Amino acid sequence: MDARLVPRRRVVPSFHVHAGVGSADIPRGAPWCLVALLIGVSLALIATIWEAQTSELQSRFFGRWSSALSYTIEPRPNPQIAFPDSGPFDQNRGYTRLPDYRDRLEGRGFRITEQARQTPALARLIRSGIPPPYREPSIAGLVIRDKSGTALFDPATDRRVFHRFEEVPPLLVETLLFIENRRIGDQAGPRENPAIDWPRSARALFYYTGRKLGLDFPLEGGSTLATQLEKYRHSSGGRTSSPMDKLRQVVGASLEAYHTGPDTHNARKQIILDYLNTMPLGAAPNVGEVHGLGDGLRRGSRWISRTCTQRSSNRRQISRRRAPTVTCSRCSTQCTRRRAIW
Repeated sequence: MDARLVPRRRVVPSFHVHAGVGSADIPRGAPWCLVALLIGVSLALIATIWEAQTSELQSRFFGRWSSALSYTIEPRPNPQIAFPDSGPFDQNRGYTRLPDYRDRLEGRGFRITEQARQTPALARLIRSGIPPPYREPSIAGLVIRDKSGTALFDPATDRRVFHRFEEVPPLLVETLLFIENRRIGDQAGPRENPAIDWPRSARALFYYTGRKLGLDFPLEGGSTLATQLEKYRHSSGGRTSSPMDKLRQVVGASLEAYHTGPDTHNARKQIILDYLNTMPLGAAPNVGEVHGLGDGLRRGSRWISRTCTQRSSNRRQISRRRAPTVTCSRCSTQCTRRRAIW
């Protein structure tokens, strides 16, 4: 009988994994979801860096929005017209009191024959607290002319301002940008948004969030020259009281920068010029508010000169006073001793 070797059949145990306590279901597409998430985050980061360097999307968005903000002059009154309600420059120049002036004139028999017709987008913008994107003159006031057109009174003649950007000394421009806003100079791109300084704004937001969380972070501002113009012109009290105020300033400055087109080179020059001509420098008795570098140098020199003259006069008067008479502790007699006053 032949003996044949038959291999033994291996029995492989089978295990069935059931979802239950202690087991984990690993989705088959989990690695692909993670890869897709990393790709999405990377693309978003690249897009953010690209936008911060080129301002391509901002120029398109704000340019299209600003082009819809316009007005026309048409006959008859406009009951839907919107006026600003706050802001130092709006108040000083009477813009906030236009409805009151209109009502008082109509009460005296006057009537409106023509009035501006604002587009719905412009009316909504003004009612939301954002100024319209139009350049404001550095000096405003009543100009009186005779019948030949010669100016008899012009408030601009009493103010020292730079009328063109080329009149500003380059050293003054470089100093201002070095201190306040370095990203809007000639090294910036043609579509650069002057209202946003991305590194500075990100740092200010980080510090602000840390302080809200109770961390001992320094308080640093992220304002640019453009947003500072909007702040001391149109924000309530000339201050930023909330993040919403900051957002209004950024939106208003961006709309004005892109109002004439995507290239902001000339708009950035105008921002520097307006800032030097209108920045608030303080106020003094018998002098009033001081706005602009030229006005500050002229009025400030007079105020300093008058103050120094008054102090010198006071010193001379005090030094001429008769020295007080006191009792000498040694001889018990009345004698005169001079005291050093200055």
